[in-house]
Amino acid sequence: MQLEEIKVYIEAKLKKNLPSHVFLDRMKVIDEDSRYSLAYNNPTYVPFYYWLGTILKPSTFIEIGFRLGLLSGNFLKSCKTVNCFFALQEPSGTYYSERLGKSNIKDFYKGNSYIHVGSCNDELFETKLKSLEIDLATINEEVNYDRHRMYYDLLWPQMAIGGIIVVDYLNRCKASSVAFKDFCTSVNSEPVYINTDYGIGLVSKRN
Repeated sequence: MQLEEIKVYIEAKLKKNLPSHVFLDRMKVIDEDSRYSLAYNNPTYVPFYYWLGTILKPSTFIEIGFRLGLLSGNFLKSCKTVNCFFALQEPSGTYYSERLGKSNIKDFYKGNSYIHVGSCNDELFETKLKSLEIDLATINEEVNYDRHRMYYDLLWPQMAIGGIIVVDYLNRCKASSVAFKDFCTSVNSEPVYINTDYGIGLVSKRN
């Protein structure tokens, strides 16, 4: 599927203006007050991932920035072709447990999964990643330029031909935006941007 087709389809769906809480109310959060936050009620944030799952049919899906599994959970809610889900959550300096995230996706996904809590440089993570041929990867992290480029360097060799990388927060995080543009230039691949409040970029691996 062409990236432009995905853009047209999802931007039409996002015009429904369904707030994120419609997609999140059944999912668990750490702080119930977060349900009243701007992100929780944003009509283009979480809904993007749900609508993405209605048009893509990946077999292998990896998420960088798993957190509570809210974004990947909504993708898996609408996409039923995934048989291997692989996720990474890097340390942020505060306590983190993947327990809530696993709970949030279990109602929607029964296939093989592996959640790695640690660094993308961990030997175990790299070994498992290199065993995959990835159809879809999402990057949901606001980190520095070098970290983003490291994610691309790890993911790109494992992407299937036609595989898609989706990057969020391009409007909100300058390092994300610059790293994404530089990466697309380096692999001579034209990105497509989807109009969400936080900014989404897509790039596909071609022959």
